[in-house]
Amino acid sequence: MWDRLRANPAVRWLGWSAGLTAVVVAGALTGFAVGGAGHQSQSRPPAGVMAAPGQSLPPAPHYPRNAQGLTYGSMQSAATDQQAPALILVTDTQGENGYVFKTDLDAATGATISSPDQAFAWQAKQNAMAAAGQTTSIPVYRSDGVTKIGVFRIQPGVGK
Repeated sequence: MWDRLRANPAVRWLGWSAGLTAVVVAGALTGFAVGGAGHQSQSRPPAGVMAAPGQSLPPAPHYPRNAQGLTYGSMQSAATDQQAPALILVTDTQGENGYVFKTDLDAATGATISSPDQAFAWQAKQNAMAAAGQTTSIPVYRSDGVTKIGVFRIQPGVGK
């Protein structure tokens, strides 16, 4: 996610305030999605962060696949957003572990934004939701990606 935020022209164009909001939202989601900080090796960057010059990224993790052929697991072992599984491990509102579709999570967190206009509209929506005390909810499934077991809530990020 970090590499996408860093490369996203909408985030760069919006400047410090919205960029910081996007980073805070992404950081908060990373913590929820991986179930906490966990142990990170000092020889590689944390999950979702690009490698520093001269430092290589580890190979993509080998995630299990369900009957539909979708990968599932934790984001913790993914070094980049592209290495994430199709179904990402989360804890739902009832405290049960399950999986959300990466596509749903990306849409709910603004990771699909591709233009400054989209970024402004998304941030305005986030500000309005925050002012109204609303959250975004996405379904949580068992590893089969079919059996719904709960919901995962995301607090909107507030920008200026």
